Amino acid sequence: DEVAELVLADNYDQNRALGNARSQAGIMAEVHTRYLRALEHSGALDRELEFLPDDEMLANRHGVGDGLAAPELAVLFAYTKITLAEAAIAGDLADDSDLAGELDRYFPAPIREQFASGIRRHPLRREILTTTLVNTMVNRAGISFSFRMAEETGAGLADIVRAHHTAWQVFDQGSVWDTIDRLDHQVDAAAQTRMYLESRKLVERASRWLLRNRRLPLAVDATIAHFCEPVARGALALPALLRAGEARWIEVCSAELCELGVPAELARRVACLDSQFMLLDIVDVASDRGRPVEEVAAIHTAVGARLGLDWVRDRVIEDLPRSDRWDALARNALRDDAYTEHRAITAAVLDVAVPGDAADEAFDRWVAANRSAVERAVAIFEQLREHGVFDFSTLSVALRELRELA
Repeated sequence: DEVAELVLADNYDQNRALGNARSQAGIMAEVHTRYLRALEHSGALDRELEFLPDDEMLANRHGVGDGLAAPELAVLFAYTKITLAEAAIAGDLADDSDLAGELDRYFPAPIREQFASGIRRHPLRREILTTTLVNTMVNRAGISFSFRMAEETGAGLADIVRAHHTAWQVFDQGSVWDTIDRLDHQVDAAAQTRMYLESRKLVERASRWLLRNRRLPLAVDATIAHFCEPVARGALALPALLRAGEARWIEVCSAELCELGVPAELARRVACLDSQFMLLDIVDVASDRGRPVEEVAAIHTAVGARLGLDWVRDRVIEDLPRSDRWDALARNALRDDAYTEHRAITAAVLDVAVPGDAADEAFDRWVAANRSAVERAVAIFEQLREHGVFDFSTLSVALRELRELA
């Protein structure tokens, strides 16, 4: 019976992944075109043999807001898992002791209980472990996740799998997805998909952060241990600390999900996911300075609101065009720069704070010591608001002013 449950759970996971992919097929058409081209170039895929559209057909679909159809996405899912599993088995992923627990979870309970040592000596141990890790990542993160992470960071497959696994654990997204799953037949599938994608966005951003900010190969267990508990504490504190647009986003998103029948507690938890990405920087600063994560979070949110960084990062940069790979890379680079400067300014404010300072008092103390530079940066942001036209060049100038502050 447990084997049957495991098989059905795997089928459920794949169908959920396909539903997520279908909902984004139009906006991902350009990415899927590049990915298909890369698979063909490597000799892993013959589009004509698999009845998959060529570049011209995909471009025509993209022009009217469409992308790959469900059967085409299913074929691409299969090729993604096959090619990634083949690449993973050739690397060192299966030898990572931090991931060995995934091998145990593959087997039903009686096998785990009676033959634990035998599992580790299984002749197909490497194949089972790499296939499980790859399939889990693709089911959760989507078809093109590994392809895009490699494009954006230059990381290899094993490091991408480690980063995704770590981010998923740090932000406890398994419990979020389990709660969403239990809403089957209670809310519309589109509402569930929206929540899965909010979660997936957080894990994707966190994976990218880990690949760029941690020594590779990533020490999975040590990284989870470093972040997990303070991230959980920060997640509890953050909603009460957020201001302006970020606070409004939580209220609007929560209300929209509640209107779709989502229970209020889950709706608010999902609405808060977008802001939780900043906790990686907050925890690092708190660790570096030996300060409570709640104190650093308060200063971080004050800096974002008082300087307008939240608006620039989440509402302006996020809305920049991403019609092709270079637009997407440039947008990601600007967003990463904004987070980096936000983190640096938070640390600078923390350094001048005195015991007993509230977040705004610490910020004012820092402003007093850097008044001319702060006023110049704020003036640039005000000009951006008045101008109302945002592009890569104007935002690059604004971010350069931020660098002068830290």
